[in-house]
Amino acid sequence: MNQSIGYNSNVTTVDVSNQPKAFLTDLAAESVNISTTIPYTLNSVNEFFSIPLQAGYLVVDRKFGFQLNAGMAADFFIKNTLADERGTFSDYSQGPGSSSSYRSVNWAGLFGTELNYKLNKHYKVSMVPGVRYSFTSVLKQSTGSTLKPFVWDIGFRFGYTF
Repeated sequence: MNQSIGYNSNVTTVDVSNQPKAFLTDLAAESVNISTTIPYTLNSVNEFFSIPLQAGYLVVDRKFGFQLNAGMAADFFIKNTLADERGTFSDYSQGPGSSSSYRSVNWAGLFGTELNYKLNKHYKVSMVPGVRYSFTSVLKQSTGSTLKPFVWDIGFRFGYTF
């Protein structure tokens, strides 16, 4: 799962070779050197491996069907990349771990519906709109910042029933 968020920032951090990198003050730890610069547009991309568990109730089971779904997901943090859209500053990436500003595991609630159409006895196509809300902040408490993404998505499925 990828989540992309746009920000305006006026800070950078410096890597070991003295190159300025795109940065956010929300991620700053005491050991990070930051400096201010002219404002720039920043794109933050979070990558997660998600394991969802959902259950549903089939309300209508005919040629056209309708189902309600709810559940939870465990989202395992893989990487965050900050990129300056102008390309002036280098990208900054951060993975999981004790020095990371991100929690290694986050929990999210899931709710959605499924609208399906039976093509025949075994095959169906579905449109699956849903929402995902993080119960915990993606950032660690030590950052002093909370980021609880609320995501709306829509999926399409092709299914086979045994």
